[in-house]
Amino acid sequence: MQVRMKSKIKFIAFVATSIDGRIAQGDKSGADWTSPEDWKFFQKSLAQMDAVIVGRNTYEVAKAKLDRRNTVVLTSRIGFRQKGSVFFLNPAKHDLKKFLTEHNFKKVAIV
Repeated sequence: MQVRMKSKIKFIAFVATSIDGRIAQGDKSGADWTSPEDWKFFQKSLAQMDAVIVGRNTYEVAKAKLDRRNTVVLTSRIGFRQKGSVFFLNPAKHDLKKFLTEHNFKKVAIV
């Protein structure tokens, strides 16, 4: 008898905040307000992940960098769509954990 072990997904959250707790300078601000050291650490850390989960607004700001990775964009605007290595998924209509498991993503960054 062969026993199949379920592998767990490891989630790691990344949040860049200012000292007063803000995560952006305004509605359309990018990530250029973080330090170069923070950005280097962030990119090095993401390179070790199997996938990255972001909201639609975060995706729009960092699209060029995220299009190179397995990226899951959480959005209420559509049900599901794939564009290269980017997956647009509505979590109200699709099981995110099942999706991640089916794609064998074991280390997932939440940004």
